Amino acid sequence: MALWMIEPRDPIIFRDGRPFGAWGGARATSLPFPFPSTIAGGVRTRAFRTAQGVFDPSAFGRTPAEARALSIRGPFLVELDASDAIQQWLWPAPLDALVLRGLAAGDFDIKRLVPLALPPGVTVGLPVDGLCPVGLAVRVKAKPAGDAPAYWYGSVVERWLTRSDDWTTTAKALGHGGPVLEQRTHVALDPATLTAEDGRLFQTSGLAFTCRVDGEPPRRLALAVWVADDAPLQPGLAPLGGERRLVMWRPSKSALPPCPAAVHQAVCRQGACRLILATPGYFTAGWRPGAETLAAGVSGLTVTLVGAAVGRAMVVSGWDFETNQAKPTRRLAPAGSVYFLKLEGSQDARAAWLNRVWLQPVSDDDQSRRDGFGCALVGAWDGQLGSLQ
Repeated sequence: MALWMIEPRDPIIFRDGRPFGAWGGARATSLPFPFPSTIAGGVRTRAFRTAQGVFDPSAFGRTPAEARALSIRGPFLVELDASDAIQQWLWPAPLDALVLRGLAAGDFDIKRLVPLALPPGVTVGLPVDGLCPVGLAVRVKAKPAGDAPAYWYGSVVERWLTRSDDWTTTAKALGHGGPVLEQRTHVALDPATLTAEDGRLFQTSGLAFTCRVDGEPPRRLALAVWVADDAPLQPGLAPLGGERRLVMWRPSKSALPPCPAAVHQAVCRQGACRLILATPGYFTAGWRPGAETLAAGVSGLTVTLVGAAVGRAMVVSGWDFETNQAKPTRRLAPAGSVYFLKLEGSQDARAAWLNRVWLQPVSDDDQSRRDGFGCALVGAWDGQLGSLQ
């Protein structure tokens, strides 16, 4: 098992589902971040390559089915320093945080959303019996900030996981928007007429893994992926994504961040927590994990879903080269989705559950977990419902 860094050399394209072909004006548009299955496929393809970069399945000694069993966790966004080490982790903004524009220019007020107890006589049409709506207990007049960072620094997320108070911060201290979408126009000129050849004028948009914050020097971004296997990956340059643009594969001496001790103590003591998706999750019930998934195979523990803050569904598909046909379309709960849970059982059972869940995939089926869908962070929650005021 090892942590690998994937650092794009050029703006890299992770295509959406829109068609792109050899016709004039065609556009290839990239997703804002790769799906875990894309990176899992890249890892498995990389495992089949020799040290010379030649694709050779016999070198790996596995069948395609056995290759699919190679599991990953991630991808996660990181910043690199000059020595190629991880400078800091960045996590998707949690959806139980409402980011409002502060009184001072550049300030953000961070408000916490909690499951709410309904006043007597009030009902809501939630799809699961006993589920509580999630929102602000106290009404505020400010509007959500439209330019809030999409990714929060690791230290900020650790504060969000361990504490329950609201606070005011700046955009620079909170995080940034992650990879920047860069658009390029491609054209082939007819030397006779010096005009664009038919079908040779098109645009591509790719993700540049650098960012600038407040005019500072550019920061290097990369994808961190935990390969939970002894796959013989080779470091070096290799293509990934659309147009076969190059990325650098590099092993890292770092490890995934451990669960904060304060979170561990709070979850074991209070018997309640927040489960936050760090990568999109696939659940057979759509937006919510199944009961068996929530229990994570820990005996003597009952896990109850109390409330959820889930973003707009994402849709993933792809092409199966083994069967030469399209993969089924699936809907995913996006990264940043938050599930409020109550854990009924002994403290030992809660501790075992936390160890089974922290930064582990919690999707419903085995292959989605092997592909890295649904990696989860856990945050403290006192289990109390908010009262509408």
